[in-house]
Amino acid sequence: MKGAVRTTTDPTLRTSYETCVRDYEGAIKAIEEAQGSVTSKAYQLASQGAAKAFVSISVCEAQFEGRDDVPVYYTHKYTSAAKTMAYPCVKRNVSSLLPLLVLLSITPFSSSLSPSDKVTNETLNQLCSKPNIYNHFCIAWLTSDPTTFTLDLQGLLDSVFQKTQLLGYKSLAAMKGSVNTTTDPALKIPFETCVTDYEVAIKAIEEAQGFVTSKAYDLASLGAAKAFISISVCEAQFEGRDNVPVYVTKLNMFFKRMCNIDRVFSDVLRT
Repeated sequence: MKGAVRTTTDPTLRTSYETCVRDYEGAIKAIEEAQGSVTSKAYQLASQGAAKAFVSISVCEAQFEGRDDVPVYYTHKYTSAAKTMAYPCVKRNVSSLLPLLVLLSITPFSSSLSPSDKVTNETLNQLCSKPNIYNHFCIAWLTSDPTTFTLDLQGLLDSVFQKTQLLGYKSLAAMKGSVNTTTDPALKIPFETCVTDYEVAIKAIEEAQGFVTSKAYDLASLGAAKAFISISVCEAQFEGRDNVPVYVTKLNMFFKRMCNIDRVFSDVLRT
């Protein structure tokens, strides 16, 4: 990542790489502390250290969401491998660490937009062009709903959280169905854990909807970040497997993209 900071010619990528440098430094420190805990047989603390490292790299990974110009060498090879190695210790502790650690992923944006502004093509393009958002997905997702352009930004934020909640329930039902129908015992446990991960994510999104209503945008953003990382935990269980159903990969990908839209839109309105 440090090498990428020096060699990239894209200033927007440089900022993401610089953030990842800090994320990896935090992850390495967590792993080194965990090694001491292993030596002293404080296994619970060691597990928490691995969980902290996992979430830190999930934060790094989120910096590149929605970008098509990121070298596979840096994003897939390094972040995927780091998360996979940390994952065996993460499941029991990540939920308790989320409220503290996801704060790392929240960066307010400078914006002249206000909640009462009407949604127009111009504002939608402006919002969907923010960092960490997959622009084409964002535009297509929101313009496919004819009610989008009848809303103000407050209503739009409420709408995107509602849509994320609905996809969460759809994904949860799919994971529960997969638990019952899979004939691969090695996939059954990941599906069962993903059921829990989606339950956590949906709860975070539903709590965030209440914060949107009360215009507590910072807390709404935090809820979206919690949901994103919860599904990153689900997603990590399928790393390295060739027999994962395509619909699982797509549901996780779309849900994470929606969570990023929820988070970034909230951050825009909190400024």
